[in-house]
Parts: sequence; C-alpha cells; structure tokens
Amino acid sequence: MPAIDLDAAAQWAGKLLPDPACRIVVSQSCIEVTRASIPRSWIPMDLDPTNVLLDEESAVRFIDVDDSYWGPAPLALATFARRSADPATARRAYEQSWVPALSGIEWRRLEVAATVFQAWLGWNRLKRNVERGEVCAALDQVEAAIRERLSKAIYCR
Repeated sequence: MPAIDLDAAAQWAGKLLPDPACRIVVSQSCIEVTRASIPRSWIPMDLDPTNVLLDEESAVRFIDVDDSYWGPAPLALATFARRSADPATARRAYEQSWVPALSGIEWRRLEVAATVFQAWLGWNRLKRNVERGEVCAALDQVEAAIRERLSKAIYCR
C-alpha cells in the first residue's frame, strides 16, 4: 500500500490556487498532518457508504479500495466525516474510541489535507482516463471547477 503523499498534493494545490493565503493554509495543513505524532493506518480515499458492505454476521467488508494509502489514521476519519451529516459527532466518537483517547488533533488541518488529497487524486485519475481515451473532458474547465471547490472548502469550513 503506498504512503500518502500530502506534499505532492499540496504542491499541486498551491499551483492551482490563486490566493496566497489559501496556498499557505494548504501548505501548513499538509505539513502539520504529515509531521503529526498520531497513529498511522489504512486510509481508504473512496470510503463511500456504497463501498461498505455488511455480511450475514454483520462483519464489515470494504470494496473499491483501489485508492487506499498508508498515513495518519485520523485523516481517514476526516475524509469520511466530510460526507457525514454530523461531522463533529463522528470526530468525537473517533477520538474517544482510542485507548487512551486521542487528543490534540487539529481537525481543521486534517479536513483541509483530506480535501486537497481527494481533489488531487480525482484530478490525477481524470487526467489518466483522458490520456487513455476512456473519457473526454475539457481539463481546463475541470481545473477551474476544482480551483473553485478547493477555495470554498478551505475558507468555508
């Protein structure tokens, strides 16, 4: 399983984002998450409810795990919480599930890093699919949409 490369994602986002303050937030967030003294684990970047299955004994099974990485464990929760109706409750439950409980986690930094990494993965996946001729897309228009979404995600949370 590859290690998550937040530095590469931050560099990509830094070139994409026009606002210097936004670039600083991205860079600082990714650096802090990379250097944080927090447990490392599997990070499924496509953790969507449709990719989580329960069998007859209620055992959890994951599918579509192509975009999985090794990295800071709370980054997985930050990725999942972005899709949750109540992210604060998800974060509290996650912190309390560790023994001893995790503390000192900068959730804002994790959320920014998760947003940037997901956008970077999506962009790379799209470029690869366009190069293979699997999809047609106006990459400059997609890039503009990603720039706008990243800017909003960084400032509006």
